[in-house]
Amino acid sequence: MNRPEWIVERDFSFEAAHLLDGDTGKAGRLHGHSWTATVRLRSRTLPLVGSKRATLVDAEELSKCLGPMVDEFLDHRYLNITLQTDRPTTEYVAWWIFRRLRAAPCVGDLIESVTISATCTSRATYREVPSEPTQEERDRFDAIFREAAAKARASVPDSSKGRTADFESANVGSSPTSGTKPIVLDIPDVKPGRAQPRDDIAPALPVTRFPPPPACVACGARIGEYHSLPASVCGADPRYLG
Repeated sequence: MNRPEWIVERDFSFEAAHLLDGDTGKAGRLHGHSWTATVRLRSRTLPLVGSKRATLVDAEELSKCLGPMVDEFLDHRYLNITLQTDRPTTEYVAWWIFRRLRAAPCVGDLIESVTISATCTSRATYREVPSEPTQEERDRFDAIFREAAAKARASVPDSSKGRTADFESANVGSSPTSGTKPIVLDIPDVKPGRAQPRDDIAPALPVTRFPPPPACVACGARIGEYHSLPASVCGADPRYLG
């Protein structure tokens, strides 16, 4: 199933000088570039109400966010001083802008990447992607999930504990690709034609018992049944067939 996703890109440019400390070539001397930057925003949702509905980020608000940053730190600036580094490479500038915008309220978690180009033949992109958890983090999550499972089992009534999940024999906190066995539900077989209560999912609803229909005081026949005794004995009651 496809899921919606919106991507907005905003370009801006600035003129700035820099030098790369330790570089033995031309980049080690003071020089300047016409820098271009692309900010990429992404979201799976859009606001549906308000004056900014159906807009991922307002263009005016984004300009107010980018403008002061460009004027104060980037445009016609010496990047070694304003960015406080001795090697303001394109990779470093992309990282610096990304972190700056990540903390801005108008952008925040919407930012996906920043691409910087100082020449017409090369560019650098910085983005942050989720990393795989370490074994220590897996063990910590496993302990958290086991504790939650124990609390859940303790809250289940005694009459339904036989139908709950066997959390002790399952590695709850591990990922499906870690090779551990999945959670096994110990559910008794359901007899055909008869619904079985699931107390571990929701408490059973109270059963309403209706009184049985009246019967003949002489032979015990119910309404709609034939009398086993003559009508002279049971009486000619029109509710019965006999």
